[in-house]
Amino acid sequence: MENLAIETASKKYLVVFLENEFRKFITELSLKHPKSLITIITDENVFKFYEKELRFIDNQQFFLFTIKSGEKSKSIKSKLAIEKFLFSHKNNRQSVLVALGGGVVGDLVGYVAATFMRGIAYYMVPTSLLAMVDSSIGGKTGINNEFGKNLIGAFYQPEGVVIDFGFLKTLSNEHFKNGMAEVIKAGIIKNPQIFSLVEQNAPKLLERERREEQEGREDDLLKQIIVKSIEVKREVVSLDERENNYRRILNFGHTVGHALELDSDYEMLHGFAVSIGMVVEAFFSYKLNLLPAEDLRKITKVLQSMGLPYRLPKSVNAQKIYQIMLLDKKSLDRKVYCNLINQIGEVNANRGTFRRVIEPDFVHECFREMQKV
Repeated sequence: MENLAIETASKKYLVVFLENEFRKFITELSLKHPKSLITIITDENVFKFYEKELRFIDNQQFFLFTIKSGEKSKSIKSKLAIEKFLFSHKNNRQSVLVALGGGVVGDLVGYVAATFMRGIAYYMVPTSLLAMVDSSIGGKTGINNEFGKNLIGAFYQPEGVVIDFGFLKTLSNEHFKNGMAEVIKAGIIKNPQIFSLVEQNAPKLLERERREEQEGREDDLLKQIIVKSIEVKREVVSLDERENNYRRILNFGHTVGHALELDSDYEMLHGFAVSIGMVVEAFFSYKLNLLPAEDLRKITKVLQSMGLPYRLPKSVNAQKIYQIMLLDKKSLDRKVYCNLINQIGEVNANRGTFRRVIEPDFVHECFREMQKV
């Protein structure tokens, strides 16, 4: 599989595709950076599965640091702990970080790299489907705080991204579905072929583990949709690295989704929250006469077919969610903005702003209507 080049205003780098070759990548990294201290940062879940592979790095050039798993680790406390580890092991501006894990690890390590010694090199090695197709690409880094998700961070591009499909073999079904939400989003906002592939093959995708065991072969369909999803992200961030306008389309489902995550105290997985958020923001689009009812039905149905949540819980309070959305990075002048769609595969440009103001009364009205269903 050919590598993909990502070129932004600040940096050009490669997305490299491998199959069970993580150890080989680390060896090559040591040759590429012979004078650098290299620290691999991962979480407890990844370490549990790959302890044997990680133990070999115990030498004078490599260090390993492990954080607790889960969204709550994407915090200033974790950032300070990593920085203390780096300083205590005499790291400097030549040092290199490797983010080995899902979106939490990638966002956190990227932010540490952006600020340690005013910026050091780092590589993304995503181990979850969600991180492979979304968070590892594009240079968004950051941490959460009590007011919301990713409110503190920086745009800071990695030296490279390594997609090793072998990591997917240890991914739970729940986290597989979690990543599929971002795959479906890529189809909705830009590539209807991705949407159709998921729509037509949902049962096959959900049975991935059992089929691989029986047939003893890789899932080429899954690899295909991963690459296509990365290509969507690549095209968008290459045109608009710092989200001045066009990159906003990647936020479809996320304004509502992030609010639902925070409201659940991060008990709800990111992809599950975004899944509901996409249905809500598609419903916004429908109510504003942008999106045909048939496309709203298709979006809801494909999420349901992948085992993702699509109903807005009756326990969710519209006023509270609106107040959380006001603290979102995308809000301006005390107004909430959402990224809406015209049809599957086409976002609503709204005169090149790629967003629309969503008034509180409209949110309340839509939530009441959705929660009745």
